[in-house]
Amino acid sequence: MKLLSPKIKYLFDEFSIVEKVIFSALSFFLIFSTAMLFIGIIDLFRHDAAAYGGTLHEGVIGVPNFINPLLSNTSAGRDLAYLTYSGLMKINEHGQVVPDLAESYTLSDDGLTYTFKMRNDIFFHDGEHITTKDVAFTIEKAKDLRVKSPLASNWLGVTVKAVDEKTVTFSLKTRYSPFLENTAIGILPEHIWKDAELDQFTFSPYNFDPIGSGAYEMAEIKRKADGTPEYYKLTSFNDYGPGEKHISTIYIHIYPDTSSLLSALRKGDIESAADIKPSDAKALANEGYRIEKAKLLRVFGVFFNQNQVALFTDRDVRLALSLAVDKKQIIDKVLLSYAHVEDAPLPGGSTLEATTTDHAGAAIKLLESKGWKKNAGGIMEKKSGSGTITLSFTLSTSDNPELVAAAALLKEQWKEIGADVTITSLEPSELNQTVIRPRKYDALLFGEIIGRGNDLYPFWYSGERKDPGLNIALYTNAKADTLLQKARMATSSDEVMKNISAFEDLVRADVPAIFLYSPEFLYVVPERLKGLTLPSLELGTERWTGIFASFINVKKQW
Repeated sequence: MKLLSPKIKYLFDEFSIVEKVIFSALSFFLIFSTAMLFIGIIDLFRHDAAAYGGTLHEGVIGVPNFINPLLSNTSAGRDLAYLTYSGLMKINEHGQVVPDLAESYTLSDDGLTYTFKMRNDIFFHDGEHITTKDVAFTIEKAKDLRVKSPLASNWLGVTVKAVDEKTVTFSLKTRYSPFLENTAIGILPEHIWKDAELDQFTFSPYNFDPIGSGAYEMAEIKRKADGTPEYYKLTSFNDYGPGEKHISTIYIHIYPDTSSLLSALRKGDIESAADIKPSDAKALANEGYRIEKAKLLRVFGVFFNQNQVALFTDRDVRLALSLAVDKKQIIDKVLLSYAHVEDAPLPGGSTLEATTTDHAGAAIKLLESKGWKKNAGGIMEKKSGSGTITLSFTLSTSDNPELVAAAALLKEQWKEIGADVTITSLEPSELNQTVIRPRKYDALLFGEIIGRGNDLYPFWYSGERKDPGLNIALYTNAKADTLLQKARMATSSDEVMKNISAFEDLVRADVPAIFLYSPEFLYVVPERLKGLTLPSLELGTERWTGIFASFINVKKQW
């Protein structure tokens, strides 16, 4: 006991064996507690930080038709193309359009020419350096209608020029404020694709085993006995420059339907799954699964066809039908509260609060003040010079279960005010070909995907009323047209929103449609996934924008 002072040693020697054991134990406990306290104090100044590594297993529905940013038109194909390709710009986890392959960009004073300077440290997965020739090649292919790219319309009327190895310009015929978002298109390697003839473009093996420049590269494709893919293994691409990515490996598992996807999730074969239905999300949440939510940039509503139904040319009728709708009831019963109330064409702009307003009473009061009365069958009717008008029409929609349920609720709500409504639901492609494109509907329950650039022109400009235009309300208003054009040509976000706000005021007053809700994107993720941030999404694929902020492995950091 040389470490003890003489006095303490004397006292210690006087202890009995039991007392010595107790003294030693207490001394050890004191030393141990002091050490733990010291470590705890140190930990107050350190926090969990992202560390590189970890593997994420995600399940998706449907076999990808193309893993090619110009051709992908399925969710699985878009997911894989998004991860394996990169563009001049990208959408980050906050929903902002930021540089990716580009180092910087400038916009000419007239708003017609975008000039991009590309970074030096950019490479394709095969090690080839990326130049502006690759950019120009990709855009020319996207523009070529023979390629049949879903993105062709984004590039019509745009001239691309590779000025030098690092400088590329895009010249527009008219100013277009959302253009910058188009430059997030994945860039194809010219040295691989230049010899692919147009008639063979869709048959290239690189459509299924891609060589891109994205944050992840294809490492393995596991196929079933029948040749269909079972999973894709993606590994972190070391030469991807912008941003620090933390997850080293991502597996994309392929499933034929929702049932098999959810079964795999519950068995632990996968740990994340995107775009889950509200009913499934609610069940999974009750089972303890983590559900992340993001707002989708789309609005669902009822669009009136005034060209087909004379009844709808009366604004008071349209307004009464709108007053009768209890949007919160639809959101709570059909979407299980996974949605937001909307009252305008642009998602996120609603000024409505959830209330217990007497919707039917307000609608009936308006109709009766305009000469409408219920007949013996309880249906509203009105005498006019040409005879008796009945509040009767057909509501068309997709056979999607949520839309069918929403239509049924609308029918009930309108029945309370004396409206006789017939519902027809069709498979999406049939609905598009036989109802929407020829504009053969009375009222249409449908959703519109609004881009991040807040461009409402395709959906509401009077010149877009006929197919292939998207003005399904067949709306015409000269003042509204002017505001839409000004918003599209604005060079600042403030100017865009000033015109959009004025346009929405006009639409609210004219009531060409009843805006109902914008749904939420529902994403099942594991608890061990940290730092995930989801922006508002145009498509579910954009959930991957948060991959750089996400991490699985953790390290302590001061």
